[in-house]
Amino acid sequence: MRDANLPTVVVVGALPPPIHGQAAVNAAVAERLKSLPVSLAVVNTSPGSTEKSISYHLKRVSGVLRAVKELATRRVARTKTLYMPFQAGNGIVYNFFLALISHLTGFRIVLHHHSSAHTSHRQIFFALLARLCGRRTIHVALSAAMAHDLEEHYGLSGQTVVGSNACHIKVPTTASTAKSPDVLTVGLLANLNAEKGLALAIDAVIIARSQGAAVKLVLAGPLQGPDAVRIAVHASGSLGEALELWGPVSGSRKEDFFQCIDIFLFPTMYRYEAQPLVIYEAMSCGIPVISTNVGYIPEMLANVGKIVSLGPSLADRLAAELLNFHASAPLLVSASADSKREFDRIAKISHQEFGWLCEMLVGSQEDSVSGSGT
Repeated sequence: MRDANLPTVVVVGALPPPIHGQAAVNAAVAERLKSLPVSLAVVNTSPGSTEKSISYHLKRVSGVLRAVKELATRRVARTKTLYMPFQAGNGIVYNFFLALISHLTGFRIVLHHHSSAHTSHRQIFFALLARLCGRRTIHVALSAAMAHDLEEHYGLSGQTVVGSNACHIKVPTTASTAKSPDVLTVGLLANLNAEKGLALAIDAVIIARSQGAAVKLVLAGPLQGPDAVRIAVHASGSLGEALELWGPVSGSRKEDFFQCIDIFLFPTMYRYEAQPLVIYEAMSCGIPVISTNVGYIPEMLANVGKIVSLGPSLADRLAAELLNFHASAPLLVSASADSKREFDRIAKISHQEFGWLCEMLVGSQEDSVSGSGT
């Protein structure tokens, strides 16, 4: 809808496919704004694939140039906002470019943070970007700890709001029920590679089985790169029928994955990890989660689940957690109930936060952060 009397919002970011947390949130924001009184433009910058190639970069550049066109043609609007996610790594170049154009065209910026790479410690390039964006910019953090880190490292006090990812989870109609621990089914769903814990999950299950536990592993998601394929092939030889490779899953197939597992094992070492949607997906199904102290995962699992710190003998320590669950049916049952209960609590708060965020996007540029309910 294009109306000079309505506030203008330009949403710039990757939309699915491929599906990942940031793209899912971008799509949710765009969809919610369509139901609000706003002159809306949505610019999809997705390259359509995770494979880095000339085509990948050309599609991203093309999306950014289309965003520049939208900002330029809508510069006459009285109330106008650019919503974009922060791009980790080299993608920050696009943020710099769009922030400059927004400054020239008078757009307020709402910058959504999905990475911990620049929030857990001060990063000079983001410090420069924050200065370019200016004091009118609102920074959307995934959690209170992330908001605190942004304020602490970059002096953004009064410019942050919190918007958890939990509200973007499709809650299943029936939660998974704990099964007999005679055979403990462990699942990992991710873009499968070493950084996302592929080898660690396999090693932990092998170690648990070597100590007499009946444990099987279900891997879901695409194997990313030849190294991941080699790891999976080797694991098939070691685990045999105790390993299932499901490949990419979505829709009902993803629901089947969560229904068939007892434990969600997510031993990520990904340096940009922040608040993985897949952990909330597992919790929404009543699946206990074992993960690592990466990004803001410890904050997600502060009241439930198990956090295993990165360091020596990590696979052995992950295996020890699996063995604890295998040995105690009551522990598995109570952990399942706690996981679902904690997700419901977080999701309720998250829905409120998301509503405030979308209202802020269409609100007056003079609206304060405190007006968003934080």
